[in-house]
Amino acid sequence: MSYRLNLLSSYAYLTKQRSDYLPDLLAIADRCNVLIDSGGFTDYWNSIKSAALGKTIKRIQVEDYIKFCHLVKDKVYGYIQLDKPRDPEASKVLLQKQVDAGLNPMPVFVQGMEWEYLPELMKINHKICVSAGWQSNAEYSYQRYQKAYKLTEGKIKSHALAFGRYPQILGLPIASADSSTWLDGGKYGRILIFDKTSGFKGLSRDDVRKSFNTSKVSKVMGVLTNFGITKEDLNDGMQWHINSNKGSITQATHTFAFMQAMKFIKLSSNIDYFIVIPGVSKSTYFGQLCAVLSSIQENGKLDYQMYKREVGRMSTMNDQQFAEYSRKAIGGFQSVK
Repeated sequence: MSYRLNLLSSYAYLTKQRSDYLPDLLAIADRCNVLIDSGGFTDYWNSIKSAALGKTIKRIQVEDYIKFCHLVKDKVYGYIQLDKPRDPEASKVLLQKQVDAGLNPMPVFVQGMEWEYLPELMKINHKICVSAGWQSNAEYSYQRYQKAYKLTEGKIKSHALAFGRYPQILGLPIASADSSTWLDGGKYGRILIFDKTSGFKGLSRDDVRKSFNTSKVSKVMGVLTNFGITKEDLNDGMQWHINSNKGSITQATHTFAFMQAMKFIKLSSNIDYFIVIPGVSKSTYFGQLCAVLSSIQENGKLDYQMYKREVGRMSTMNDQQFAEYSRKAIGGFQSVK
């Protein structure tokens, strides 16, 4: 079975980026699976927050999203319809506008939508986003994925929105899922490692200091040593947070852990596990991703010292050089068998 790098990018963020963001995104689309999220969820919650503050924001317009999707539709893995969370009727109207415009988006089966409507969505696209994961307990999410699979006699290719639970994901009847948790390393200063059996295990800097001799820390420390992370690295406070010009232990381990998970989930369960990218420039988390991908050895191990050198090397690249570098880094991850 083959696997590729899976990236999800939100239209809500694309519209806030520099003007040449879209060409950058499309420049790597032939090297990986790019899934476009409409940004409807982000737009929905931003409007609520703004209203509470007495402010108004520019909402995403379906006409603008339609134009955007026509630009990318033949180059990406898929694009998700613009919906209105928790409003089935409004979501149906928005979907129909996109279909009438000649698009074939991945519909969103929003919470509150009647199950009898699922076959109608299947007529548009067998890839359907099942809204369930965010702010929902695990049992509720599992029930929705299972029921969607049963009602369509296994024909649906469900995408689990914002669902990154491991190892639970391995037993679900879904085709894909997405998560933004890989970004948390640089944000919260935590080391992360991936274990096929137990999933993700993390430690903060304080955990390392307070519990250095515990079995949990010893196992993590063994993995870090295998990555070539030294005591000097661990004692350098700057490496415990994200830094565009210097290596980050926390972000490097988070990124590598999710690369391992993405590969294992695909090979073991044929599920495409997408990570959310907020940008594609070298100064964003995407730069960290490329540096990590460029530092994975033939034996599948991360070389942290090489990663630090790659981060430094990226800082000297211009946009064209980084574009070529990112394409090569991403292409090196995939396996076609």
